[in-house]
Amino acid sequence: MSHSHDRGSHRCFRAVALGLSLFPLLIILSTASAGPYTADWQDHLATLPRQLTYTFHSPAHEIATDDAGLTTIAIDGFYPSGLPGDPNLPALMHHIALPPLVPVESVTLEITAVEQIDLPGTHQIAPAPPLLPADDTGLAGAQWGPNAATIVDGRNRAVYDRDALFPAQPVELAGVGHLRQWGAAKLLYWPVSYNPVTGQLRLTTAVTVTLRYDAPAASVESPAALLNTLADDRAAELFVNFDEAQSWYKGAPAGGQQPAVAMPTYAIVTTNRILDVAGDAIDRFFYHKTEEGWRVHVYTEDEYGQLDGSAPDQRADQVRQWLRDNYQEQNYQYVLLIGDPNPADDEEDSIVGDMPMKMVRGVPTDFYFSDLSSATGEMDWMAEVYVGRIPVYQSAEEWGLVLGNILDKTIAYEQSEDIGWRASALLPMAFAAPGSDGGEFGDVLTEEVLEPGSFDVHRMYWYGVVAHSELQSDTSLTGGSVVERLRQDQPGLLVWFGHGWAQGAAMYDEYGSSFVHMGEFIISSELDRVRDDRPALTFQASCKTGLPEDPRNIGYALLERGAVGTVSGSRDTYGWPGNPIDESGHHLSMAYHYVRSLILEHPIGKALAWTKTTPGGYADNALAYNLYGDPSLVMYWQLGRQATPATAQSEPDATANAVALLGLAGAAPDTPPAAGEGDAAQPLGQTVTVPSSTSTALTAVFDPELLLSSGFIQGCGIRPGGGVNCWSAYSHFTELWHNDADQEGSYLQAVTGLYHSCGLRANGSVHCWGRDDFGLGVDHPGPYVQITSGMLHVCGLRADGSIDCWGNNDAGQTNGSVYNDFVQVSAGMQHTCGLRAIGRVDCWGRNAFGQANDQLGPFAQIDSGYFHNCGLRPDGGVRCWGSSYYGQAVDSPGPYTQVSVGRYSTCALRPDGSVHCWGQYALDNDGPFLQISVFDVACGIKTDGSVLCWDRWGEGTQSAPFAPYAPAVDPQRLSQRTVLSAGGNHTCALMANGQIDCWGDNQYGQSAIHSGPFTAIEAGGNHTCGLGLNGRAVCWGKNDQGQAAGKAGPFLQVVTGHNYNCGLRPNGSVDCWGGDNDFGEVEDQNGPFVQLAAGINHVCGIKPNGSVACWGSNWDNQLNIPTGVIFRQLSAGGDHTCGLTRAGRILCWGRNADEESLAPTGIFLHVAAGNTHSCGLKLSGQVECWGRNDLGQASDNPGPFVRISAGDNHSCGLSPDGGACCWGDGQYEQNDCRLDNAFAPFQPYVAVPLVIR
Repeated sequence: MSHSHDRGSHRCFRAVALGLSLFPLLIILSTASAGPYTADWQDHLATLPRQLTYTFHSPAHEIATDDAGLTTIAIDGFYPSGLPGDPNLPALMHHIALPPLVPVESVTLEITAVEQIDLPGTHQIAPAPPLLPADDTGLAGAQWGPNAATIVDGRNRAVYDRDALFPAQPVELAGVGHLRQWGAAKLLYWPVSYNPVTGQLRLTTAVTVTLRYDAPAASVESPAALLNTLADDRAAELFVNFDEAQSWYKGAPAGGQQPAVAMPTYAIVTTNRILDVAGDAIDRFFYHKTEEGWRVHVYTEDEYGQLDGSAPDQRADQVRQWLRDNYQEQNYQYVLLIGDPNPADDEEDSIVGDMPMKMVRGVPTDFYFSDLSSATGEMDWMAEVYVGRIPVYQSAEEWGLVLGNILDKTIAYEQSEDIGWRASALLPMAFAAPGSDGGEFGDVLTEEVLEPGSFDVHRMYWYGVVAHSELQSDTSLTGGSVVERLRQDQPGLLVWFGHGWAQGAAMYDEYGSSFVHMGEFIISSELDRVRDDRPALTFQASCKTGLPEDPRNIGYALLERGAVGTVSGSRDTYGWPGNPIDESGHHLSMAYHYVRSLILEHPIGKALAWTKTTPGGYADNALAYNLYGDPSLVMYWQLGRQATPATAQSEPDATANAVALLGLAGAAPDTPPAAGEGDAAQPLGQTVTVPSSTSTALTAVFDPELLLSSGFIQGCGIRPGGGVNCWSAYSHFTELWHNDADQEGSYLQAVTGLYHSCGLRANGSVHCWGRDDFGLGVDHPGPYVQITSGMLHVCGLRADGSIDCWGNNDAGQTNGSVYNDFVQVSAGMQHTCGLRAIGRVDCWGRNAFGQANDQLGPFAQIDSGYFHNCGLRPDGGVRCWGSSYYGQAVDSPGPYTQVSVGRYSTCALRPDGSVHCWGQYALDNDGPFLQISVFDVACGIKTDGSVLCWDRWGEGTQSAPFAPYAPAVDPQRLSQRTVLSAGGNHTCALMANGQIDCWGDNQYGQSAIHSGPFTAIEAGGNHTCGLGLNGRAVCWGKNDQGQAAGKAGPFLQVVTGHNYNCGLRPNGSVDCWGGDNDFGEVEDQNGPFVQLAAGINHVCGIKPNGSVACWGSNWDNQLNIPTGVIFRQLSAGGDHTCGLTRAGRILCWGRNADEESLAPTGIFLHVAAGNTHSCGLKLSGQVECWGRNDLGQASDNPGPFVRISAGDNHSCGLSPDGGACCWGDGQYEQNDCRLDNAFAPFQPYVAVPLVIR
């Protein structure tokens, strides 16, 4: 049941719509079938692979023998996965995404090939230790799990007495399940096996496995469910084959209609009794969440009470069934349970809570409501929704008031701008077993997570008589010391380790084989002394501190006073001696990963659910740890990230999208991307190295044509000559501050703020005019390649990927980022976001509505508004985040070619030039437009160069011509505005003023200077073509085949082959002319395409989904395109083609007689194919070439360059300062360097939008 603000209408429904982490392995992937989408979803399902094959190769390992003669095997990133008592061998779980609608119960695993070697010597492998509870039982409470009956002297005799290898197979199917719509199989990989009788160790050097399964369901009842993106961030981190699997789930069938996906929903599940007593408080919370942009639903037993359930868990079963029946259709993301969590069933008194936890394996758990994929409630440890709860013990006095206080405290926490204190942590660490010093964990958490995040850490360690920490802390842990510390100085984060009971946690000391209670360091009865104005987030690595049957359990007591979100155990929680930090799921590992997720600003419910994904032998921990508090709550501990030296270049861990912040090392920029982390499926038989925990998924990149900016009270545009023209409807302000004054000169981009405007000059400097608040009137020398303006701050992107910001910094919006690999920057009102080369987004500044939350992406373009941002995905869809009070941050599937964000609205440009808008006062417009910009008013550049602006009051036109340069028509497409082009024996470049300069062979007039202005230039064999302002192709030079004849267009791009041309029209079709057409290379194509490349006798184009189609000659296999790969740029050489993949790798095909198709490994920004050689532009600006080099055409060049081009026997690069330099064949001086010309543009290949304020 949803509730409304009207207290008398609680019975009416209301929905408010506002608003295989793999270690280094080698994997070979093959699929039985894969093809493009066809007419509908059913046909698409028929094209999906019917089996998946993987080959694992052994990672590096270390073997050591201790003084007792016991052998240990260490493999970085692997963890002990055996049950207690089994040989303690390393393993790693790999999650594999299955095609959609595959019945997971049909999945089978077959090992089809194994290569193994016996390691020298004989060895004794110790057994895995028992699980030790964090209570007062000490070693006496050790748990041996399923092996308990056969344990003798700590060993499972069923294994140790058997003359056989353990495990029997190196890979096992450990489970199947779902992550929302994603089907999943779990493969547990054991590189080393052990025969305990002979002492032999066997290393599996390679093992090939095949997953087989039944065909998908015969029909697709809800295609929208397959397009849901709520779990994509987790899927991207979890599944080794995520990028390939995206094409199975996300793409719309050709000619089909993308089904609508509901906006994310926040569900509150409670009871009528609670709603009647505390309805006002729930109303306040309800409206707070809607103002944050959530669609909020409230349900009671009026909805779920009609469903089936079985005693003693009837209510829990009913609630779960309700969530399971509705979470996909209603798109639930977060669920808040409000009610009594007591799961107990007393036959006499029947004391069961009205919102009970579910008893699973004897453990009360709320994960039962989070893991919804199984109809029977069986856990697959992948959360469909993120769950938290606020307990309500109705036996307590004034329980309704207590509930209201907790909800109001949550609201205040989210609304507060006083957040600096949250970057502080209190770590009380005791002992849980002999040799189990919590101080060791405290030091690891401090050094690896908290201090790199600039947290102030206060450590409190236990110094008992026997249980005595050898580590230094800030103060000693004593009875009552934690409560006293909380009274004086409340931390933002409280993490403790020690023996626990329902109402407290204590220090213990060792006396003989027993632990003796030495006093509580925290207890519920003393919490009335602690501060509650700065509530903490807590993780309690202790037993039973969240015992749901006890109304004074300290997990709940802290939620009442002292905390705003607590993670505590409902029963015993377990660990191993030594407290290793791994993925096994013991209590301190969970604490480590949970805190790390909080530092990365993951919502607390998501952070806990992600922590439970791989419970290993600690499934009871995953069940026992529950969240008391709002699951969508985010710590938001940073006012703005401080820039630090750029040492980390990529994400080193599956959950770390702020690696440098955590001080963790990553892969170098030029290392190959991981399989499944960049492109889609690898070609059959190709071996791909998968680095440990990296993510290098480069997104599409465009040439920025930042010609139009609609700002707070004025708009500006660039005219063809490079001058700036501004206009405004608010003459009072513009007359006062002159922020709409026109500017003469050579500008590449103009942006507008509240009372100021700025322009990016051709030399990379920034000139601003208007009101001079906060130093905004001061010019900045740069050089910059792109600029953006917020309300009262400006940022510039440098060619090296770093960002400078200046102006008002009241919310940290100019603080900058820890990263220096940005390709675009976008400023909102009081926040800033940067798009990184790997497609992720890093934001800083005001974050009251989540607008400064980092995003995993991948995105190809972003834009920022008042309180929200949107990003354009490589598939053309739009994803938004931040405030959605007016529905402005709702995702839209597209496809679109550009997104622009306004104050309370969002608009996106379709491939046909029309505009779709959503949010407040959002109006569509048929256009057609080449580019749009939105704030309060929406404006667009039309094909004739005029600007049309519109809002709810009507339309108005700014006089032509503004520069109608070619837009980025699709996220997969590199900009069609070629500014440097090497032809047969000549070279041409486009100047900033739209004129051209050519040099080299001029036998046929191909290097003659033609008057522009042009927006692009293309050099062919012996002719040249330029693209005019009106989209017309103008050509000159040799004309024996009609190749120098012009074409009316309009075109978005023109490409030149040896003696022919092809033009890309706005609708994606291709029109070709000239040539003899011996191989069909001049045949027109329907497309749609988003970028073209022409060789001697063949043409290739990128389609909107990133796939490639080629036509013409196939003499050297130049039409044999790699399958299953997403490309973002193409270049066709003589008889070969090279493509830049989404992950920045280069793949070439066709002729390879001179090894011109043998591309190097590494990450590149651009590729250029010549006649018999090829070149790639690296992130550093250096050029690496390969192929024929008899004239030096394939020599490497240190640059730095921002663009490259390759001709018959020479290569060229455009430098950041506008110079052009060529090398190779100089017979006609085509290898000349023109260092004194201001060629355009001065931007590198960066993913920036067409509009930035």
